[in-house]
Amino acid sequence: MTIRMLTMQRNAISVKSVERRRSYSMSQIFKIKKSDVSENEKYIGHLDVSNIQGDLEIDGDLGVIWFEKDIIVHGKLTSKRGTKIKAWGHIRAENGIDVSGGMNAELSIQSGLDIQSKNALIAGQSISATGFIKVGMFIEAGGDIVSGSYIEAGTFIFSPSNIIASSHIKSGSRIQTPLGKIQAGTFIEAEWNIEAGKIIVAQSVSTGTRIFAGMCFHMIPKPEDMEIRAKLIKGVVAYGTLVEPKSEDNI
Repeated sequence: MTIRMLTMQRNAISVKSVERRRSYSMSQIFKIKKSDVSENEKYIGHLDVSNIQGDLEIDGDLGVIWFEKDIIVHGKLTSKRGTKIKAWGHIRAENGIDVSGGMNAELSIQSGLDIQSKNALIAGQSISATGFIKVGMFIEAGGDIVSGSYIEAGTFIFSPSNIIASSHIKSGSRIQTPLGKIQAGTFIEAEWNIEAGKIIVAQSVSTGTRIFAGMCFHMIPKPEDMEIRAKLIKGVVAYGTLVEPKSEDNI
């Protein structure tokens, strides 16, 4: 997918996001309080969290809450400061996720709009959002990390496969995908290393130290899988081939 295609996709997603925000503005609100959590941190409330027909709000200062099934919210999922959500299955919210205390899913995390967290975001499988993904600490997934807008993390971003954003990818430490590619519609920026198992694609790339492309250990990469197709703003190419584009069409 080219940078131009990513830009067109991002614009289309923005229109859909506005329409979706308008459509759920009068959504019913369901709440989880301290009385819904047992002494051993398990959810014991009466709500069927696998089928919330509206918004789900979780109170703050509840510590860790374990959910033994999927969390499927047909509105927006929010939690206040001091509460961390953990689920044995998937976590999905059609109209966005905003969790102050962080989130951990044994399977996937998916949002029809944005994902915001002041803490860490962890999933055993993929993490995806139609809008942006913005996390105060780190993002770690067992599958792809994909955003229809941008991806930002206060510390590191890790996926064993692919990290893809229609806009930019920015990390306060490192961006790492040992088996896949890193692709952004605008820029890729990390305070430390940028490490990809395959190709790196963006308009520009910047790092405080080094850049690695084509580092996958399970196969001998093709020459094109070792390319860094971006303008180098800052950093040293330690492994791979820098291919600086002459125009947007060349990316």
